[in-house]
Amino acid sequence: MQRKHQMNRAETRKCLISAARKVFVTRGFSVASIEEISREAGKTRGAFYSNFKAKTELLMELLCEDRIRALDFFRNRSDLEKNGTNSESASFVRFILSVDFEDHLLLWMEGHLLAAHDPEFGVRYWKMVQELFSEILGASDGFCVNSRNITYVALCHLMREVAASQNPAASPGYL
Repeated sequence: MQRKHQMNRAETRKCLISAARKVFVTRGFSVASIEEISREAGKTRGAFYSNFKAKTELLMELLCEDRIRALDFFRNRSDLEKNGTNSESASFVRFILSVDFEDHLLLWMEGHLLAAHDPEFGVRYWKMVQELFSEILGASDGFCVNSRNITYVALCHLMREVAASQNPAASPGYL
């Protein structure tokens, strides 16, 4: 009986996470309600609160999933070690374009905005972003990456790549 309850709880959590991704992407984090997420998942508000303390915790869970996916991608890229920074940049762009780019970018933008306005969330968010970039760049434990600057640079680079792929004639020559 206990095992079945744990399986049901895990399935409920998975449904809520999936529903939150959809609702956050289509409506935005600040507009999305717990009721809307619960309804999209086919669960009750009580089921939400038995799995998450708040909507911010759910957003962080989604970003952590994306972080794990990104790290798995880079760990499997043996050419990063051979080809240097340009290869890392190109691989990062290929990774972002290989997933549902707009959905993931929107979630990270929501996280970025929330981090700017919610200091408690911001501490966890920037720590996670710093760890992500440190691991991607192969930084040692003592190396501190300025994750905010890297995030801005990466987002600008990715937006240029997407613009170039959608309209090559309008792309600047440096792409």
